[in-house]
Amino acid sequence: MNFRKNARRFFAVIAIVFTALNSVGYAQPNVYLSFIPHGVGGAADNTSGFPDIGDSVSVYIWVDENFSIDTSACFSIVRSGAASIEITGVEVFNPDIVDQNTGQTVNLRWQAVSIGQVLDDSVEDVCGTAVGGGTGILPSQSSNKGPVVNVLVDTLHDPESNAFLFARVDFVVVACGTANLEFELGEVMDGGGPIVPSYGSVTITTYSFLGDVNEDGIPANLLDVAPFVNLIFTATYHVNGDLNMDGLVNVHDIPLFVELLQSDGDFCDL
Repeated sequence: MNFRKNARRFFAVIAIVFTALNSVGYAQPNVYLSFIPHGVGGAADNTSGFPDIGDSVSVYIWVDENFSIDTSACFSIVRSGAASIEITGVEVFNPDIVDQNTGQTVNLRWQAVSIGQVLDDSVEDVCGTAVGGGTGILPSQSSNKGPVVNVLVDTLHDPESNAFLFARVDFVVVACGTANLEFELGEVMDGGGPIVPSYGSVTITTYSFLGDVNEDGIPANLLDVAPFVNLIFTATYHVNGDLNMDGLVNVHDIPLFVELLQSDGDFCDL
C-alpha cells in the first residue's frame, strides 16, 4: 500500500552518497544514477528508493546536459553495503539524432554500445563509443528550450531533468537492508583526451513491516498487540501477522511478535 511506502520514507534515514571526483561541495554530479526515467523530471533529486522484497526495480544513468562526451564513455557499477539487491540486467541506450528542420534522423548517439560481465553485485564496462560514427553526447544537442533553438537534437535528452539518459540498470530486491549502487572510476573521452567527471550514486533501503497488523505503516509496537491477539482468537489470517510465514496466524507466531516488541519493531533486525 502507498501509505506503507510513505511511512518508510518518514522513518528511514535517507542516505545519499556522492563521490565527488572533480567537484566541490554538493554540486550536481556530471554522471549520476537515479530512480527517475526519461520524461518525468527531477532525476538528480531522486537518488533514494524504498522497494519491498521481491520487487524488480530499475535505476537510470544520466549525464548532465552541460557535460560533453564526444568520443566514448565506459562505466562500471558496483553494489556496496548490504547484499539486499541483485543486479539482473543493463541496457545502454543509443537514441536517434534528429534534424529539427526536417524531422529526419541524421545520426545516432553512438557508433556502438556494449556491456561487459553482469554479476549479482556489479556490472563491468557499460559503454558507448562514437569513434568512426555517432555524435556522442553534446550539450549542443539538448532539446529546444529557452531562446536557443538547436538544429540537431538527441532524442533521449530530457529537458525536465536537464540531462541525457545514458543507460538503465535493473535489479531485484532479495533481502532487507540498505545497499548502494555506485560508479567505479570510468573511462570518459572528450575532445580526443580523457576527462574525469563527478559521480552520484543511489541508495536502496528495504524494511519489513511484519508485525504491523494495524496497518498504520509503523513497525510493530504496542498499538499492534490487540489486533494481533484478535487475529489469533478469531483464526483470521493477515500477512503481517504471519511472522513465521507458515500461512497461518496462531500461537506459533507469538514468540516472534514478542521479540519484535522488545526490539525496534523491524523484522529485518531479528
